[in-house]
Amino acid sequence: VSPTAPKSKLNSTLTSSGNFAEEYPLNLLIAEDNLVNQKLLQKMLKQLGYKDFEIVGNGKEAVDAFSKKNLRNSDEISIPFDVILMDVFMPVMDGLESTRTIRSKSTPENL
Repeated sequence: VSPTAPKSKLNSTLTSSGNFAEEYPLNLLIAEDNLVNQKLLQKMLKQLGYKDFEIVGNGKEAVDAFSKKNLRNSDEISIPFDVILMDVFMPVMDGLESTRTIRSKSTPENL
């Protein structure tokens, strides 16, 4: 869908299949410290049909969640999250530092 497409066309594209998450299944991690933004993202994702996603409150928790999923399948290298939505300005560890840390823990096969 083109970013310049009329909103009605975009909305019909997102809902034409009935469930966006079924058409595009993703394992999602959201790193966001603002509770209002967390609730908004949660509502938006649920409207798109996503039920299982993880929300964390800072970059350190995002790194921990990434590492925990990586260690769970230590016998095989797997992509723990298909998409990580990362806020930039967060307490404890900001989004840029946590992204660098996650990338340093990754291998080319699971990026």
